[in-house]
Amino acid sequence: MKILGMSIPAGLKKLLLCNKLFVERYIDIMKANCTKLFLTAVLLLLYVTALSAGTSTTAATFLKIEPSARVAGMGGAFAGITDDINALYYNPSGLCSIQNTEFTATYTQWIVNIMSGYVGVGFPYPKMNAAAGVSITYLGTEDIEARDDSGVLQTSKNLVNNSATAVCISHRLLPILSWGTNIKYITQKLGAYSGDGIAADFGVLFNPFESLGVGLSILNIGTGIKVAGITNDLPMSTRIGVGYRMLKNALVMGFDIELPGSGDMAFHLGGEYLFAEKFYIRAGYGGTAKDAGELKGLTAGLGFKTLMKLPAEKRQRYSQSSLKNKEAETNVDYALVTYGSEFGPIHRVSVTVKF
Repeated sequence: MKILGMSIPAGLKKLLLCNKLFVERYIDIMKANCTKLFLTAVLLLLYVTALSAGTSTTAATFLKIEPSARVAGMGGAFAGITDDINALYYNPSGLCSIQNTEFTATYTQWIVNIMSGYVGVGFPYPKMNAAAGVSITYLGTEDIEARDDSGVLQTSKNLVNNSATAVCISHRLLPILSWGTNIKYITQKLGAYSGDGIAADFGVLFNPFESLGVGLSILNIGTGIKVAGITNDLPMSTRIGVGYRMLKNALVMGFDIELPGSGDMAFHLGGEYLFAEKFYIRAGYGGTAKDAGELKGLTAGLGFKTLMKLPAEKRQRYSQSSLKNKEAETNVDYALVTYGSEFGPIHRVSVTVKF
């Protein structure tokens, strides 16, 4: 038995079947309160963010690095779109929209031999209207020369490693309302000093129409990380975003407002267009009003997807899958993000597989 497209537990099913009037009244109440539930969640999330306003944010800043080349090419606007595995980072409530197992990996080459990597995998549980996922974020450098107070070069070198491992759960409460959360374990190693901590993300996604999504997420909620005897806050931020699809879903547009725990408000605007059923072109902007004046934050991206037939023994598994002709889908994406004359452009490459 389903109500509003959701499976009902066996114990509750018997009770509902005994009273048709109760069922009808239940549906009316849930429909009437969908918007209220979403607005209540928004207010609670904004309240949590307000508590952290005005605090310094210096620990684990690598968590602010956007991992997806697809989303980076769209200016980082994804909180209201969240239609694939990248929901793990931007808005965990959207992970329950995936219909197949999805895996993604991203490599980013930063300045001065700084390397960033990201991997994530998501598993759908359609009978539970839910999904689960795991992601790992890494940022590190080659060994850095160490010198003593007098400037003498030391034989040992300093290693800089940062990582975050997150576990995600996402659940669709109603056909138009879902929620999700990440729990993260964060580690930082800066030469001889190290520290770790726990953080969480939380998000909600409201889809009043099939073509429209409104999302809100709070990222990196935590108590901070202590390194070398000093505790610094995590880079907490709130994203409020809108996503819209048109031209039979060939064109996707997004707009996000990002409110950091400290720092200036940022805007993310962008979109992607699918043509010839396999090629993507993307463009966008992500940054503060000051960045726009300095021509920072402009983004561009390209992508293409391929389909590969699954082995015969696996086709039965995907009899109800959205994968066309029971084929595995592979997406390769590239993004270029400008950071002004001081740093130049940053390049990202991502590979995503749906199977």
